[in-house]
Amino acid sequence: MEPKHKRSSFGLYEIALLKENLYTHEVRARQISFTAEFKRIFWARYQAGEYIPAIFESLGYDPEILGIARMYSLASNLRKCVAEGRGFTSGYTNRAKDHGRAEKKAAPDTSAMQHELTYLRQQVEFLKKLPSWTEGQGRGADDGQARQEVRVDP
Repeated sequence: MEPKHKRSSFGLYEIALLKENLYTHEVRARQISFTAEFKRIFWARYQAGEYIPAIFESLGYDPEILGIARMYSLASNLRKCVAEGRGFTSGYTNRAKDHGRAEKKAAPDTSAMQHELTYLRQQVEFLKKLPSWTEGQGRGADDGQARQEVRVDP
């Protein structure tokens, strides 16, 4: 019997069967993830030219339960992983989120630092404009420079 082509939900019995396999990392109603060891074995045999459903079957999975789409998408995802130079890991790795977070963290940190720098510069300018609090001593915030008077009109 040819494996099913459509990705469908796993039934409770199918989930229980899949969980029993040592190469299963996690099973949910609509998805399954595999261990890193399974991915390494699968990739080596796939590179040797074995038929994908036969690889799954020899490693204890029923191709009828998994379906063609799931099996072939694993091969496709592993191919991308190898092309990008990433190692095989157990479960899923969400590349888009991982890369997005790394890039987004750098921008807010620099903008926060830029904001703080601008604020500190404003404070320094404000302090430069303050009158000396130590009148007559010759030393103070203005270091003997001419004082500026502020007039307030009623």
